[in-house]
Amino acid sequence: MLRQVSFSVNCADTRLGFHLRVVGSHEAIGNWNPPKGLILNTSATDFPTWKHEKPMSLDEGPFEYKYVICDNDGNAVRWEERANRTIDFEKLAFSGALKPAGVVSVTE
Repeated sequence: MLRQVSFSVNCADTRLGFHLRVVGSHEAIGNWNPPKGLILNTSATDFPTWKHEKPMSLDEGPFEYKYVICDNDGNAVRWEERANRTIDFEKLAFSGALKPAGVVSVTE
């Protein structure tokens, strides 16, 4: 089953010409390949909040991901320096922490 997901994260470590991507173990977020990751955007008003405006479809099963600062070509400049983040929507829905359907906003 697919789940609609949007991402939003605070990151003030970028500089002009860089952007943030969600990169991880799912095809929709690049299969650990930064140039294929999900591009997050910001503006002068929103900075340091980076987000993907339109929800995307992800499988409910578990997946891992990190936030990656990338250059204009999508190449990794700096990977998030922590253990991989993990989400399992199916497990969260089963436990009652999520509604059975609807958009999930991942805000970090």
